Amino acid sequence: MLKKKGDEPNAVTLSTCGKDLKPSSRVILLKSFSDDGFVFFTNYNSKKSRDLMENPNCCLNFYWNLPGGLVKSVRIEGSAVKLSEKLSIDYFKTRPRESQIGAWASAHQSSVLKGGREEMMSNLETARNMFANESIDIPKPDFWGGYNINPTKIEFWQGGFGRMHDRLVYSKDSEEWILERFSP
Repeated sequence: MLKKKGDEPNAVTLSTCGKDLKPSSRVILLKSFSDDGFVFFTNYNSKKSRDLMENPNCCLNFYWNLPGGLVKSVRIEGSAVKLSEKLSIDYFKTRPRESQIGAWASAHQSSVLKGGREEMMSNLETARNMFANESIDIPKPDFWGGYNINPTKIEFWQGGFGRMHDRLVYSKDSEEWILERFSP
């Protein structure tokens, strides 16, 4: 069943660029944000993680098409840093059991599945069998954890009538944030 519009307000496009200088984007789910940055979790074997290890500079872009024709976007530029093992473990423990099993089943994320979907489902069944005893907690895989994106620039964009959009950009200058309004 498809979710209705607006059910995933934390869905965000993450853009990265590895040492090959080829940009790559994908939609992820932001798990938290604070004064320290924006946090998401992933498989460290994924392309996004490999890109971030080669080049920590990245960009997040939220886009919301809201009721009444209101359109908003928030773009965040910054640098990604791996979270501590403790923070990754703490978050992993809060995930639904089937999501924890799914993390184990996708050990080789972003690799080609020569056996197609059947191979993916076989990997899932193997992981389910590994953790069949529901009285035992599932440990966080070594290849899975989080990143914090420390922002250096945040743009708030709101669509306007006649394409007269509002663009407010906060840029970090050492420890201070500077606000500027940009032309649409």
